[in-house]
Amino acid sequence: ISWRPMTMVPKRPRLQLPIGGVLAFGFGSLILLAVAAVLYLGVSSNRENTRELLGYVTDQSIDSLIQRTDDLLHPALEEARWIGGEIEAGRVDPIDDKEAFDRFVMGTFAAVPQIRLAAYVSPDRQLTLYDRQNRKILTESLSENPVAVERYRRLHDVKIGRAHV
Repeated sequence: ISWRPMTMVPKRPRLQLPIGGVLAFGFGSLILLAVAAVLYLGVSSNRENTRELLGYVTDQSIDSLIQRTDDLLHPALEEARWIGGEIEAGRVDPIDDKEAFDRFVMGTFAAVPQIRLAAYVSPDRQLTLYDRQNRKILTESLSENPVAVERYRRLHDVKIGRAHV
């Protein structure tokens, strides 16, 4: 066996951290990590809740708008159906007794304040407009107006189910 002289290896200076500093850093880091996790979960949860609430509020607003529009238009639709029923039943004749029909239509405005203007197109393509606000009745021939003729044709196609939208 060979003998080697023992040499002293110099000790490296060890890093000595005070226990208070290590504990403060450790607990501070853990608290920071916990707070960051809670904040992340809170923000992501709030974001999702906000999206759901905005969707709910949007749906409610649209439903309300639809209902209000229906409330305004439904009476006008019912009045138009009633006038059509009166014509169909023969109680009012827009062709043979035009003056009585004009009085009849102007009188129907009293029942439905939503309607400000009504129109009637006779079989010979005479357009009669009944203006509630100005209390006027205007008549115009659709046959002389090419744009009106095209619109009348489209309206007729819709009525009989041949329209292409």
